[in-house]
Amino acid sequence: LGYDKIVEDAMASLPDARDRLDYIATLTGQAAERVLGAVEQAREHQDRVAERVGALGTRWDAAFAGVLSTDEFRALAEATRADLTAIGTEAGATNAQLTEIMMAQDFHDLTGQVIQRIVKLARSLEGQLVQL
Repeated sequence: LGYDKIVEDAMASLPDARDRLDYIATLTGQAAERVLGAVEQAREHQDRVAERVGALGTRWDAAFAGVLSTDEFRALAEATRADLTAIGTEAGATNAQLTEIMMAQDFHDLTGQVIQRIVKLARSLEGQLVQL
C-alpha cells in the first residue's frame, strides 16, 4: 500500500534525530563547564576584594578611633589608594568572567533550532505512524 516507504523514511530519520540530540547534550555540557569555570574565577576575584575591604575597614576603624599616629595614618592612606587600584582591577576581572558566562549561553540559539527540527521530525513520524 506504499506504507513501506513511509516507514523506511521514518526509520532513516531516527539516527539523525539521535545525532542531533547528542549534539545538544554536548553543547549544553560544554556551556555548563564554561559557566562553572567562570563562576569559580569570579568568586576568587570577589573573595580577594572582600578580604582587602575587610582589612582596610579594620584599619580605618582604628583611624576613626584616633589610635593612629600621623605616620600610621599616612601609611593607611597610601594603602587605601593601592587597595582601591587593586579592587578596580579585581572588578574588571569579575566583569570579564560575567561576560564569559553570558557568552557561554550562545548555545541556546543553536540548540533551539536543532530542537525545533527534532520536534518537526517527531510530528512527522507520529503522523506517518497514525496513517499506517
